[in-house]
Amino acid sequence: MPVFKDTNHMYDVLGALWQVLFNEEENLKFVQFLNDAGLGADDIRKYQDIRRDAAVKFNNANITIKFTLSDPAGTIWVIHGSDKPRVVLGQYDGKPDVEMILSCDNAHKFWLKQLSIPVALATRKIKTKGSVTKVLGLIPLVNPIFELYPKYCATKGIQV
Repeated sequence: MPVFKDTNHMYDVLGALWQVLFNEEENLKFVQFLNDAGLGADDIRKYQDIRRDAAVKFNNANITIKFTLSDPAGTIWVIHGSDKPRVVLGQYDGKPDVEMILSCDNAHKFWLKQLSIPVALATRKIKTKGSVTKVLGLIPLVNPIFELYPKYCATKGIQV
């Protein structure tokens, strides 16, 4: 049985995760999530700093990533901007530097650290178009979020 019941559910979890990470206007939701996950003030400040640094580094990498997801179908765009990145769910009229094609279940497994990107690429669980090297260089930016993802799932009613 798939983790996400439909595209809206996937956007509510995976899409919202990317939005909370990179859309600055989502900072209050990020803090609320950290509160709901039971983190204290020091940890909240730590993760806000991590989030801010990751957004700057992602934007400076000057890359646009398109995640083409299946089962259920959907698209998540992480787009560099003139001063900050942004996330778009669904259709976007831009051109990606890199496209990552994978199932929603494999995206979920990635965030749970049950799926390594190099292994997934080698076994074709993730297919790509464009420069994979650029994407691999960005993985350290999201590493601190791995420990938060199970807590994030719990706030969305997903068992891990």
